[in-house]
Amino acid sequence: MKHFILALLLFPVVGNAQVITNAEWNVREAFRDTPILSIIASCESGYRHFDEQNKVLKGKENPDDIGVMQINRKYHEKEAYRLGFDIYTFEGNIGYARYLYDTQGTAPWVHSSKCWKGQIAPA
Repeated sequence: MKHFILALLLFPVVGNAQVITNAEWNVREAFRDTPILSIIASCESGYRHFDEQNKVLKGKENPDDIGVMQINRKYHEKEAYRLGFDIYTFEGNIGYARYLYDTQGTAPWVHSSKCWKGQIAPA
């Protein structure tokens, strides 16, 4: 019963017309304990890690921003690799985003804060 209710929350009934993609579900699941990161992913990439050509998503305003969490490769790629994260993979992008959040809070995503700020109460 618990899983059925969870499924209804994650995958609303037809009347709602909202469809949750696998990527969105995976982001929400990865950040279940830090929902602000899920909201940031929505603002940064629309929960997408790949573009229409199935290549890793790059930022519209800054092509150095990579993937679902729009990790800036210029500032973070070397450190991410040193820590064992490949920001070009979905898992590595999510993992490094968690590391950034744990060490810097939401500061790395300040440029999209107009979209996500105030959507969730601070912990």
